[in-house]
Amino acid sequence: MRTWFKTLILSVLMLTLLAACGSEDSGGSSDSTIVIGTAGSAGTFYAVGAGMSQVINNHSENLTAVSQGTNGATENVRLLNSGSIHVGFGNWDALYFGHTGQGPFNGEEQGTMSLMNLYLSGGQMVVRESSDIQSFEDLKGKRINLGPPGSTITDMSMIILREYGIDPEDDINPYFLDFGEGGRMLRDGDLDATFYVAGIPTAGVIDLSSSSKIRMLSLDENKRESIIDQYPYYDKLTIPAGTYNGVDYEVETLQLWTALMVNEELSEDVAYEIVSTLMENIDKFKDVHNVGADFSLENAALSIIPIHPGAEKYYREKGVLD
Repeated sequence: MRTWFKTLILSVLMLTLLAACGSEDSGGSSDSTIVIGTAGSAGTFYAVGAGMSQVINNHSENLTAVSQGTNGATENVRLLNSGSIHVGFGNWDALYFGHTGQGPFNGEEQGTMSLMNLYLSGGQMVVRESSDIQSFEDLKGKRINLGPPGSTITDMSMIILREYGIDPEDDINPYFLDFGEGGRMLRDGDLDATFYVAGIPTAGVIDLSSSSKIRMLSLDENKRESIIDQYPYYDKLTIPAGTYNGVDYEVETLQLWTALMVNEELSEDVAYEIVSTLMENIDKFKDVHNVGADFSLENAALSIIPIHPGAEKYYREKGVLD
C-alpha cells in the first residue's frame, strides 16, 4: 500500500504543476479542472483524496482532478464558498455547520451541500505511555493539541473536555497543530496529549505508535452518551485492541461520518460526473486505506444536510433515493 500511495502523491504533484503551467490565470485551473480540498498529509482525507483524484483523471471523459492539502474541514467550507476549491472533505459536523451557518460561521450560511458520503472517522486522544495521564480527567493543566486550525477536529476535542469539566481556554495549555506536528511534539515531550479525528487506522497514529510507546484514552460511557444526546452527528465507536502498536486494549470513543461536500453553486453536470465516475470505479480506490470498507452506493447517499441536485440525480437513477 505504501508504494502505491507514493505513486498517487507523485501523480497529484505532477498534475498540480501541469495545471499551474497550463493556465493563464493565477489559480491554475480551467473549467474542466476540479480542485479537491483534503487536509494535512498525516490524515485520512489526504490519502483518500489522492486516490479519488487519480480515479477521476483515469476514468472521467470531461474532468481533471487535483488534490490539494488544506487545514481541514472548516477551511474547506470557506474555500468552497469562495470558489477556491470545487470539492472538499469534511466530517458531518462541518457539513452541518456550513449548511446552517452555526459553529465557526457565526450565523452566516455557507451554501454547503453534500456530494457523496464516504466513511466513518473516530476521535482519538493520544498520550505517551510514560505519562501520568490515565483518563480525560487527568488532562487538566496539560499541554494539549486540540487539532489543526481550520478544522472541526477542535470542536470534538473541546466538547469532550467540557464534558469532563475542563475549560479548553482556562484549564489547559491549548495548541492547534496538524496531525504531523502534534505527533512529533508529543513524541519529543513538548506536548502531553494530541487529538485526532480520522479514519481508523489513522496514518499519524500508526507512525507515532511505531516510533514511541503511546496510551489512548477512553471515554466514560455516561460522558459519551451525554455528548451524543447533545450532538446528533456523533455516535459510539470502539477501536479494536491491536489497531495500533502497543495498544492491546479496546478504546471507547466517538465517531462521525466523513463526506465530500460542495457549494450549491457547483453545476449539476459537474456534480453528476464526479459522483458517477467515483461510484462506477469505486473498487479502484477502495484499497487506498482501510476506510474503503465503508465505501458503498447505499452509504454514499446518506447525509445530514441536503444533497446537491447533480448527486441526487445519480442516486435516484441507481435506486438508493426515492
